[in-house]
Amino acid sequence: MAHPEPPTLALALQQLRTAHGLTQEELAEHSGVSIRTISDIERGISRYPRRDTLRLLSAALELTADEEALLRPARFTGGAHVTSLAHAAAAPMTGEPMTGEPPAGDEFAVPPPLIGRASELKAVRAALAEDHDRMVTLTGPAGIGKTRLALEVIGSLPPALAADVAVVDLAPVAHAAYVPSALAHALGVRERAGQSLSETLCAELTDRRLLLVLDTFEHLLEARSLLSQLLERCPHARLLVTSRHPVEIAGERVVALPPLAMPDPRRAISADLALSAPALTLFVERARSAQPGFAVTPAAVRAITRICARLGGIPLAIELAAAWSDRLAPREMLLQLSSASGRGLLSLLTRRTEAGAQAGSARQRSMRDAVSWSYHLLDGRAQVLFRRLGVFAGSWSVEAAEAICGPTPPALSNSLDQNNQSDEDASLVALTQLVDHSLMFAAPSSDDSARFSMHTVIAAHARTLLDERKESASLAQRHAAYFTDLVERLEQELTGAQQRQSLMRLADEYDNIRAALRWTREHHDLDLGLRLAGALWWFWETRGYGIEGREWVEGMLALADAPASTGSGGSGVRDESLARALYCATILAAGRHDYARAEQFGRAFLAKTDQPAKQARALLTLGNVAKFRGDQAQAGQLYSDGLAILRDLGDTRGALVALNNLSALLIECGDLDRALPLIEESLRLKRQVGDRRGVAVSLINLGELQRLRGGLTAARHTLEESLQIFEDLEDRQGTAVAQSSLGELASAQQDFAQAMERFTASLDLYQRMEDVAGEAQTLQHLGRTAARLGDMPQAEAYLRASADRCEAQNQIPQALESLVILASVAWESGQRSLAGQTLSAVRERLNRTRGGSGGSGSQVALPPASQADYTRLLSYIPQPAIDVRRAEEAAEQEGA
Repeated sequence: MAHPEPPTLALALQQLRTAHGLTQEELAEHSGVSIRTISDIERGISRYPRRDTLRLLSAALELTADEEALLRPARFTGGAHVTSLAHAAAAPMTGEPMTGEPPAGDEFAVPPPLIGRASELKAVRAALAEDHDRMVTLTGPAGIGKTRLALEVIGSLPPALAADVAVVDLAPVAHAAYVPSALAHALGVRERAGQSLSETLCAELTDRRLLLVLDTFEHLLEARSLLSQLLERCPHARLLVTSRHPVEIAGERVVALPPLAMPDPRRAISADLALSAPALTLFVERARSAQPGFAVTPAAVRAITRICARLGGIPLAIELAAAWSDRLAPREMLLQLSSASGRGLLSLLTRRTEAGAQAGSARQRSMRDAVSWSYHLLDGRAQVLFRRLGVFAGSWSVEAAEAICGPTPPALSNSLDQNNQSDEDASLVALTQLVDHSLMFAAPSSDDSARFSMHTVIAAHARTLLDERKESASLAQRHAAYFTDLVERLEQELTGAQQRQSLMRLADEYDNIRAALRWTREHHDLDLGLRLAGALWWFWETRGYGIEGREWVEGMLALADAPASTGSGGSGVRDESLARALYCATILAAGRHDYARAEQFGRAFLAKTDQPAKQARALLTLGNVAKFRGDQAQAGQLYSDGLAILRDLGDTRGALVALNNLSALLIECGDLDRALPLIEESLRLKRQVGDRRGVAVSLINLGELQRLRGGLTAARHTLEESLQIFEDLEDRQGTAVAQSSLGELASAQQDFAQAMERFTASLDLYQRMEDVAGEAQTLQHLGRTAARLGDMPQAEAYLRASADRCEAQNQIPQALESLVILASVAWESGQRSLAGQTLSAVRERLNRTRGGSGGSGSQVALPPASQADYTRLLSYIPQPAIDVRRAEEAAEQEGA
């Protein structure tokens, strides 16, 4: 709901005088102000009366505080005239003429120190000192600190530039036609008969050395010709302008203010380093002003980092949020700011007290007011586009903006839209206008095409406007449908020549994809949600989002299975959508070593589809589950059955998957002769279709085969080619596997230092992806390698960490495998006691899960290689570990 504008000074005085039953003559008699002055004010001729004049009129009318407030806007309509540099920087932009002495009291409080703008301050000062840059415009979005930087500039100018400074607040000036009057009033220039005020200003300033600071010019751009005249005819004058839109005249140098620097909340850094970032420094300083005992704990620093990121590094937003520190802890504040609708965010970014509201201009009392100022400067088409762009999360393309926010369907039509139907050119013009007004910004995407985004606070205001006009639901549905179609289209390109570009596009759009998934789940559009989730498995798996992907797809499947009485049943869900989601769930569960769930989903997928190609894919996926469970015979049969179906169908892409799976299984079984032709066929076909990731996967298998055959040099070249492809695709999962394979190769070449580097790089990737299974496997490799380097304490730490991670995931065989490896390397290094204790722990766990020593029906089976090590070690260490240690101690005593 729009707020009514306060009456103009002319109308306010007329209404107040009439309400008190006075004529102009009677008011003049009571106040001591001339009739001519009162008449000029009420006719709008005198727009900048003296403060004493307003006080006399208020006293004569015996105004209440509320009535007097109606005249208060008039006190801010003139220009601020700063003649004394000593208190120029301390002056707020009130529009009041300043006398030669600073005001008493704290009416003009010295602003707090400027934070995080050293480079911009230096750039502006240098520009003003150069003869060819006589006009500098500070631009940026609402609340970015343009006015504050301008005050800092004039407070730090060298004497040659600081001799004469005038600051003019143009925010209250309603129209460009009134700019000459505002400047004349601020500079003490009087009208001349027969000469326009612009001409008079230029004549008066021809020889004057002056820095003219024009604050808030964005709504007066039609007055740019006056600034051009001043630059052309007044060679000693310089202009410092603040505006959300460049003035766009010759001689202008634009300095765009970026958000305050802050750490990435997704990366762990020390609290001290985080607090050195300007955004956090500003928050803490303002928080301590509101709450002197504000404690900066590590937990508070983490929350503040996320708060500043949520606020986009906008200084005003940070200050407004920090002011609540006497009421809310940072964690509580973060919850308020995380409101999906943006209402909590905008309500928090409002000054709470009357004193706080008076501390800034009307545009700075809340971030909503600050953004509204820019919004109302837009034309109708740009206003429509601005609020509709609030439907996006993160950034968006021109294509998406046109498809989702373009011509309005009947359900959304209104008189404004009927008169402003957007075609492609009109959309681009409106987008450009929003960029020019600092309401959004453009940046290149992964393919160098333009992408647009808004600061979080600005986007929250757009969503609020969308809610007020009842457009949110329909726009969100269009958004979800658009991104579902886009993801399905890109999925078809993920195994072809456009693979890299498609992956990059999905990465660019992932914030929007998440928003679409959230909307489909919250509004129970399950068919759309299952389609979207089902098309994302490849992206989730290769980009390390497997855990998140499982939460989305399994959550959607659970809703689809819920009873219809709950209101969230599977009504309207097509079998095809359900089958694709089940396939996705199967792959993601198997990739996280949750084989029971993987088989459950795989069997459900097989039952849900009657298409041979999809049935073949189900067989391949179930083959993976059998392989991971150690049933190599069943895995081989499932792979072979799936491959036969795909060959009969002529499905080359499907056959490539089967060839890869079967060749990897044959290598694991040691059947290298049968594996090699399958790998070579797979590589040839993948290169033909342009499946670069598929090529990289086959190269991993080929490198492993070459290593096992003793071709270590050839294996290194093969694996390095695979790594290069994975890195080029930004495939974190594949890169981790390739680094680990190169680590195993380095171990085979006895280059254990190189192996440690490779395994460490792989571990870092698995940890970032939260892939516990991959992390545990790599920790095993690191443990073995550390032992070979003679560092048993480090080897023990790695292997116990591997066992702990497996135990936490209930992967008991894998946990025991790590302990068997620890016992083995300890025995080989001569640490017999550690070996015996560790093996005893393994025996105890095996016996406990079997229900007692020697029991049948084992619930835990060690992998074959570990079983061989375990059996070998048992022959060396038949006694419990404690007995081994006692025997060693007895031997030592006998030797003594």
